[in-house]
Amino acid sequence: MAGLDANPSSGKSTRKPHPAIVTFAVLATVLTPFAIIPYVSISRRMTHLSRQLEQLATSTNMMQRSVQTLAHEAALQKELDVMRNEFLALRQSCEHHLTRIESSDVAIRADLSKQASELRQMRKHLDTVHPQLGLSLANIAEFMHEVQLSTGLTSVADKHGVERLRALALRLHQHPHPNTSLSNPRGDT
Repeated sequence: MAGLDANPSSGKSTRKPHPAIVTFAVLATVLTPFAIIPYVSISRRMTHLSRQLEQLATSTNMMQRSVQTLAHEAALQKELDVMRNEFLALRQSCEHHLTRIESSDVAIRADLSKQASELRQMRKHLDTVHPQLGLSLANIAEFMHEVQLSTGLTSVADKHGVERLRALALRLHQHPHPNTSLSNPRGDT
């Protein structure tokens, strides 16, 4: 036992070195709570942040859909505004044309009224002229007949012309508005 010195003051330690596994186990036992406590709090925080991230993703998707819907609605509103403007322009054009047609209609009605009034006056005038014209034609036919008799030119063709003139004179004198025209008193075509 010469290796063991009974004198502790000699400066040599008599401790046996511990195996490395024991040292590691002691250090692991002491350091594990220091490592686990931050891990647990970070794990909780990560779980909480993960949930928030999922909620944000859901909210972002909903907002994207809302933005797309709003963009679609804005495009529809813009198209509706364009159609409304075209409709208003078309309406104004129709109103303008209607005003022109109405003013033209008023002018046409005034012109028709004026022509109807002139026609009535002309008919009144003809009503007074036809009997006089009939008498005048009868006088002319009588004169032509006397001339033919006095000159001795009584042919069938000439007699027929005098008879037509007499028939026309009689119609004009009896009927103020004859159905046949003056140029064709027999109604021949």
